[in-house]
Amino acid sequence: MLKSARISFLLAGILFIAAPSFSQNALITSVAGTVETRLSKDAQWQAASKGAQLSEGSAVRTGDDGRAILLFKNGTRIWIKEKSTLDLSEQKDRSHQILLRGGSIKARVPHLKFKERFRLRTVRGTVLVLETDSSGEPSVDVLFGEVRLGRAAPESDNETDKVYIPQGNNYLGGRIKLLTREQEVLGLEDWSPGLTPDERRKDLIESMKKRNDVREYAALTRAAESEISESQQQVKEEDFAAGRTLVDVHGNVVRVDQRLDRPDNKTLQVVNVVKRSGYASRGFRKYAYNGSGGARLDSVSTKIEFNIALPDNLSEFPGFFSENDNKIEVERSEVVFANMGDSDEVFTVAMMGLRNPDRDDVDVSLFIGTLQTASGRSGKTRLFQLRQQADGTVPGLTKFIETPDTSEIKNEGTDELYGNFAKLWQESGDATNKLWLASEFFVINNAGKVRNLKEFTDGSVNFESLFKDTAAQLGIFAKTDVGAPSTVDATNFSGGNAAKKNIDVVIIPDIFVSVVKSLASSLDSLSKSVDSSFSSVSNAK
Repeated sequence: MLKSARISFLLAGILFIAAPSFSQNALITSVAGTVETRLSKDAQWQAASKGAQLSEGSAVRTGDDGRAILLFKNGTRIWIKEKSTLDLSEQKDRSHQILLRGGSIKARVPHLKFKERFRLRTVRGTVLVLETDSSGEPSVDVLFGEVRLGRAAPESDNETDKVYIPQGNNYLGGRIKLLTREQEVLGLEDWSPGLTPDERRKDLIESMKKRNDVREYAALTRAAESEISESQQQVKEEDFAAGRTLVDVHGNVVRVDQRLDRPDNKTLQVVNVVKRSGYASRGFRKYAYNGSGGARLDSVSTKIEFNIALPDNLSEFPGFFSENDNKIEVERSEVVFANMGDSDEVFTVAMMGLRNPDRDDVDVSLFIGTLQTASGRSGKTRLFQLRQQADGTVPGLTKFIETPDTSEIKNEGTDELYGNFAKLWQESGDATNKLWLASEFFVINNAGKVRNLKEFTDGSVNFESLFKDTAAQLGIFAKTDVGAPSTVDATNFSGGNAAKKNIDVVIIPDIFVSVVKSLASSLDSLSKSVDSSFSSVSNAK
């Protein structure tokens, strides 16, 4: 049984935490209420104070009103809740071991050095909540990252019966279940000592609001499409959804939410929303970002509309496309990038295509502009309602075409998965109005490090595990034409970009992996049907 065994965990994280200078001790950085420490097993308990250092063999306990925060040399931070007791059973340079005798703690752990271990007796994750009762039975809530739970015999480091607990799940009594809303709220609230209940949930309320943005995006888009097309078909299948918290290439903490949506019975849409509570553009190597920082909300939405109704269930897609290969066609395609940090001025770059029956293909065009508040509708609302008209225009955006000389700059890494691109465009109907559409592309891991090609080709890592720790980051800029992409963001086109915004999206493969696993069969027919649409978008990059 788990409660009669010693459970050890190896912790790994994605956040670097700067620690002050102290030796192999843990430091108490904050206390509130009744908090006591004991320097050894035989010593007396005494009142704890901020700044106190705890060495191997020490212990901390909190009373009914007590809370405390411990900071370790490697940057690990542990929040201790009321009525909890924690023993520091081992404190060495590269090895830490903690025993939770009862109560609740929350832990955040940075990257561990080579051969460094941080173990909790009675979790490999980034942010987690660990609770245990007097019998030692553990309950683990994994908020961000993942946990690999291993059971070992007493006085042994050889782990067996390993259990994988993915992000967003709870482990209790040998079973893994999705976190309840109450468990998620408990883990996300501020555990710092001395705060009132309202203060603990102040940032949480804003965080939960942001996490609903992707649902709002999909819902408003669905509503707008319904108004335009008067579609009455209700999708029976529940949408696919995925999410991940990671660090981008600049070092910003990012929350990415994805949803596979069905606006109507002929359309597939994937929405990828990126939220940052603060933004710094460190990491761009080629093109300067001249806009402001602060909280950000960026998005990319990809939509494909077919000429006939699709099955309600995705599992039926392979057979459906195979049977209808000769008559199914793509009517329109959209890839829309947007910076929604200010709902009244939404910088937007869109590749939109309509079917050209004369060429039996989809003609894709570039549209750029800042969607501003107009006729009582905010720029954000107008973004949800974007649609290319029959005459090829998109209300609120300016159409651009390639310049005759097709000026282009392209640089790609050799082994490193990085590249930067720029192409010169001119306004449709006004050849004097030109701009460079520039971008930088990174393939990163969850810690924001740029990946190398050999990480995908050496065969040392399971591909599913690799995808869970991989994301793509794309920065998009509209640059003034001065003979080469300028460091100045363009403001000379219709709709303007006076705020000098960029678009910086992080795209995770999670939802695509989920769809492929769900289908469990070949998607060749689907790929062939939409290939013309996406190849046009790719060529226009």
